[in-house]
Amino acid sequence: MELVREAEEMVRSNRDWGYGIAGYRLKQLSEAMKAVAVGYRRRGEALPLGQTLGGAAEEGQSDLQGAVWSRLLRECREMLAKQYEGLAEMFEAVSLGYADGNKQSREARDFVKERLSEEKIRVRQIIFVPVRNDRKEIHMVARIIQGVNRLTDEIAYLLSQIMGETFVPAEGCKRVFGKEYDYYVFRQIETYRVITGAVRASKTAGEPSGDNYAVMKPCFGEAAMVISDGMGTGRQAYLESAAVIELVELFLKAGFERESMISLINSVLLIGTEAKSYSTLDLSLVNLFDGTVCFAKSGASKTYVKHEDWVEQIENTGLPVGMLPEIKPCVTRKRLFHGESIIMLSDGVSEYLTPQYVKEMQDGKPQDMAGAILLEALRGNHYEPTDDMTVLVAKLERI
Repeated sequence: MELVREAEEMVRSNRDWGYGIAGYRLKQLSEAMKAVAVGYRRRGEALPLGQTLGGAAEEGQSDLQGAVWSRLLRECREMLAKQYEGLAEMFEAVSLGYADGNKQSREARDFVKERLSEEKIRVRQIIFVPVRNDRKEIHMVARIIQGVNRLTDEIAYLLSQIMGETFVPAEGCKRVFGKEYDYYVFRQIETYRVITGAVRASKTAGEPSGDNYAVMKPCFGEAAMVISDGMGTGRQAYLESAAVIELVELFLKAGFERESMISLINSVLLIGTEAKSYSTLDLSLVNLFDGTVCFAKSGASKTYVKHEDWVEQIENTGLPVGMLPEIKPCVTRKRLFHGESIIMLSDGVSEYLTPQYVKEMQDGKPQDMAGAILLEALRGNHYEPTDDMTVLVAKLERI
């Protein structure tokens, strides 16, 4: 019963007024972040020529030195402004989700309660929690009024009929509806899953590859594949690209938008090192509900999308992260269907691969496809890698 009491308190604190307060506070925080960003930007623009980091021109300092200090300070303030703008966008997006929940929840809750009562299920508390990709979860405290216990899957089926959308019990949810009040969570079902395969080869035997890749699921309903190619080869390039992968994972889980995330990563890399270094960033983010894919590229190689009988290329026009204070990533959105594949490549592979080969290659398991592509690229240079090489293949399958 302790779990039920905790659940009821959570539900009670997130009723209509709770949604309103939470959304209002997040909106306030978003506005504050925007104000800080504007302040940094204005101070940077108003900085007089020759002003140093200490705030005044040092005696004997040349005009050239003053100009350099002023430019560096303006660039740092611009990067800080962009970071706060990214935070503001994230908080604003979450606040809008709460606003939607506040607007729609009361009528929907009453409707669900009434329909479930007809099925001899008494709902003490219920809320709809907005989640990513315009989806929601249903949290409830409920019990069977009379009759035998029922499977939670049956209740999920009833909710699906009531809501007109498919819901399933969340992981860890109790599997039986009993005669005592308990806490249950239902979420909308994913339509697709992503099967991946990856291979890579180092330019120099015995040294780590400067490429790094990751496959992750930052939240329910999303799958992400990312490749980063560090500058050069060897351990230093490996560390640089590994840092990019780690930042991508952190920012995606925190809910940052793609453009803001890449801008923040760029700022971190610029501020975090004295040596000039940069890494490419190649991200494919799949919506597992409707099959849409967001491709975000900064200095990355082309990506191929293998459809049933034709091949599409996703080109890149952006610069690598960490190269300049301000970069504009190339962001493209496409719709994929069951059985179609995303083929992501690093520089050492893309120059030896043609669209015709991708179109004609046998469609099979992603791991086998990745191996065949790497072999084709190695064959193009007499089986000698000219650079670190990475191939990541992801196939969309309907559940």
